[in-house]
Amino acid sequence: MSADSEPTTDGFSAWVSIDGVKLPRYGGKTTVTKGVKTVSCWIASEADKAFEVGWSVPEYPEQLMGNVYIDGTYIDGCVHILGDPKIATLSSKCVSDTVARPLIFSKTEFTDEEAYINANSDNLGEITVEIWVIQLDPRPMAVQDHEPEARPAAKIHEGTAKKAIAHRATFGEEFAIAEYMGYQSGSYKWREMTFVFKYRPREYLQAEGIIPPNPEPDARPPKRAAETPEPSTSEDEEADQNEELRLRQEELRVQKERLEVQKQEMQLQIQKEELRIQAEELRIQLDAVKVKSQRKKVKREPREPRDAPQAASRVKSETANLT
Repeated sequence: MSADSEPTTDGFSAWVSIDGVKLPRYGGKTTVTKGVKTVSCWIASEADKAFEVGWSVPEYPEQLMGNVYIDGTYIDGCVHILGDPKIATLSSKCVSDTVARPLIFSKTEFTDEEAYINANSDNLGEITVEIWVIQLDPRPMAVQDHEPEARPAAKIHEGTAKKAIAHRATFGEEFAIAEYMGYQSGSYKWREMTFVFKYRPREYLQAEGIIPPNPEPDARPPKRAAETPEPSTSEDEEADQNEELRLRQEELRVQKERLEVQKQEMQLQIQKEELRIQAEELRIQLDAVKVKSQRKKVKREPREPRDAPQAASRVKSETANLT
């Protein structure tokens, strides 16, 4: 069964990577339900290995959001603002404003506790990326209300062993992060695309014929040394140079991906600051309106008529004539 590392449909794509390398996907299949495309495939998980989920979206006339689920449990998401970079990655779950936990594959711990019988059993062994069209709320970013308990179950019931869930996608040890930037509230309009990665140990996928078995060692007797000439020095040097070039290209690729992530974070910070300034300008305008309104309501004390002194003089004069 052939493999590729990045399913792409209508310009949308998604992948899972370990150690910076995208995992090959096997048995890719596309289905359409109520007008929504779902691309599913198999990937080989590795116990005790951290992994990263990534996706990209094409140029789109509306705002998009990617949400990541592990075994049916929501982990986190990313909003694609119009004009922003169209690539997003997720390798950890924030459990507070300054602490996160990495996503890792681990060996499954089975239990006979009844509380785990129906714990997201339909989505066990799946990493899902949903792409939604959204409408953002114009209000400024708010502080994230973290929910540390929103995580995949640590154990699964023995009854689910028939699904061969030998590995689980879960969280690793906590580590410190830069202060969480918050989130932009909004509403979902419709789901545009779904990617489902069904993860299993390599041995299971090989036993089921989903991926080819490891190549067997050559059983033929080795050739005599005389029949296998040593490569010349010039060939060795050329091979070394080619390997060096390959490593340099790989390093540049990693640097580019890191730069894209930094650009995303910078643009989100700029947008946050612009929203703060807009909110402050609005508050200033409202305060100015209040001041003008209060000025109109101030009452002035009544003044005496300008001719009051003259009237008093006439009264005094008339009194004098009477005497």
